[in-house]
Amino acid sequence: MDRANAGSGRGRTQTMKRALLAAVLVATLSAAGPALADLESALRDYEAGNFEAAYAEFKNLADGGEAVAMFHLGLMHENGEGTSLNYPRAADWYRRAAQRGNGDAQLRLGMLYEQGLGVPLDLPRAAQYFRDAAEQGVVAAQTRLGLAYRDGRGVLPDPAEARRWLDKAAATGDDEALQAVLDMDRAAQPENRDLVGVVPGLPPGADNSDQELGPELSLPAQQLRERLRSALQKAAPPGSALSYGALAITEESGRFLVRLDDVALTMRDAGRRFEIGTLRAVFTSVAPDLYRVTMTLPQLVTVHDAEGRESGRVAIGRQAFDGQWSSAELAFDTLDIAYHEVAFDLDNGAVSGRIGTFAYQSALTARGQGRVSGPATVILEDVRVVGENGASMASIAKASLATEVRDFNRAYFDDLNSRAALMGGVYEESEGQSPLSALPRDLGELLGAGSVDIELEGLTFRDTAAGGEVMLGSLSYGFAIADVDRSLATLSAHYAHDALDLRGPDVPSDLVPRQIAIRLGVDRIPLNQLVDLAGVMVQQSFVAEPGANPPEMDIAAALAAAKTVLRVDEASVAAGEAEAALNGTLQADAAAMTGAVGSFLLTTVGIDWLVGKLNAMTDDEDARQMAATLTVLQAMGRPEQDSSGRTVSVYDIQLDTQGRMLVNGNDMQPLMGMME
Repeated sequence: MDRANAGSGRGRTQTMKRALLAAVLVATLSAAGPALADLESALRDYEAGNFEAAYAEFKNLADGGEAVAMFHLGLMHENGEGTSLNYPRAADWYRRAAQRGNGDAQLRLGMLYEQGLGVPLDLPRAAQYFRDAAEQGVVAAQTRLGLAYRDGRGVLPDPAEARRWLDKAAATGDDEALQAVLDMDRAAQPENRDLVGVVPGLPPGADNSDQELGPELSLPAQQLRERLRSALQKAAPPGSALSYGALAITEESGRFLVRLDDVALTMRDAGRRFEIGTLRAVFTSVAPDLYRVTMTLPQLVTVHDAEGRESGRVAIGRQAFDGQWSSAELAFDTLDIAYHEVAFDLDNGAVSGRIGTFAYQSALTARGQGRVSGPATVILEDVRVVGENGASMASIAKASLATEVRDFNRAYFDDLNSRAALMGGVYEESEGQSPLSALPRDLGELLGAGSVDIELEGLTFRDTAAGGEVMLGSLSYGFAIADVDRSLATLSAHYAHDALDLRGPDVPSDLVPRQIAIRLGVDRIPLNQLVDLAGVMVQQSFVAEPGANPPEMDIAAALAAAKTVLRVDEASVAAGEAEAALNGTLQADAAAMTGAVGSFLLTTVGIDWLVGKLNAMTDDEDARQMAATLTVLQAMGRPEQDSSGRTVSVYDIQLDTQGRMLVNGNDMQPLMGMME
């Protein structure tokens, strides 16, 4: 299946195969009773060539989780039947069906990976999908898996395993398998063993036959080497490239000693190349496809600019690296890294500094089907950055990033990144589609739940040119999302900072909000529906659809139907002598003119002080206008005593179905008109 003939090159056998498949499915579904009548009808329409009707029926069924319908949507996108030919979208539907155990979808998805159609070329992943389908008895997958073992495509060459799968397929009368068996019998070649001990870092499928042969490796060592080569292809961060010279493996006392020479990381956007040198690691098998890994980096890394000139260095004082690596997932499940006393000098001394400690820890637990759950944490301590003249530019006492995921699909995430890079933002005008239209919109396939929390302590930043300085005692920010894999999701977010101080020639420091605390929550979010509508908005930004409803209306309707609620659990700010605090809820409501109704309680103190400060800014018309608005607002306040005995102004705020905002019973529309 090459690109030039992808639409028509499946040949005359495609109609026969499609008819046979549809006939078998229809017969099976007919016996299952009326509950599956919709799928039976869709299959009959598909077989009869009524592709547009079949597509609509399959889509409705797929939205309800029907794997057979998902497979057929993928097939129709792959063939351009009843819809546009779209390989990325075909891969999306095949993947969803494959994750539900559909063998035919596993086969077709493997074929896409084998050819690099709509997904990156990935022979190991293609072979894995062929295996998944072959183990379910899909004959064509058994043939392809056998050929993969025969030719070493995505797996190590293994004539015995190749023959086992080809014999299974040949026993059913598969022509391709029968021919392959005959060819193997005729050739009668001995086992083709891989004797390479030292292998340069070539791309997958590259010919390494002209490289120096080292000592013969055992089969486990060969398998580890191949998985490491696959992992290294994915190791570089976005916008960068990882290269290396040679990958050497030796066996010693049941362990694998790995050496990776001439490692370099090129940061394309920054125009920097980090010459890392030789990495050394020890892999100890602890279970099938699972290794304990310890690794050492060189103590000195040189940095080169875009012209190849050395422009800086990074030195590591003490280091520790210990983790548990899954060769099946090509990822670390647990990892404990610490680098201490790291010094850096970049751009020929323009920026230098030190990091007291960089630490990373993760403890992920496999949940099956490529999904993992668990926490991960990054910590930086005692960070100092200085400029060319030795003046302090920034310092951080401590910074941390903590994440936790439930049912995170690592392979699916890798696919999204790879396919986004593959599309490269290219807009196919002839298709009338934006690049985002090819991305999947079922977020439950990616994640069940997750959270991110960031904390900073003791931040100082100085702008010597402008004479400004920022000092911050502490800052915390984070969000969490739950029930992504259900019909209605929940989102929460928080932000807080304390002891913020801005200094500079034109900064009114007493108006700087020294403290802010915000805690929000959104309940009953139709997340996948909103993501789908966001995709429609992007699509319409490229190609207008005459007569189509504005997506904003559909979004409002979706929120109202789900009864989505925004909770403001806390929103407080303090600056100088002024303070304000707000809490309440806002609920989507189709009957409301503004699309929502809500109720909030606002408490303020020191508004008169703030009005005086704003009026003193005589050259700032916006400040004076704000002062006038606050004066009117203050007059509406209801005076009360707070728990500390202070007199505060209280505001009951209501947003009603008529679209009015009432503050202590007063309609705010006239005041809002003054503010415009």
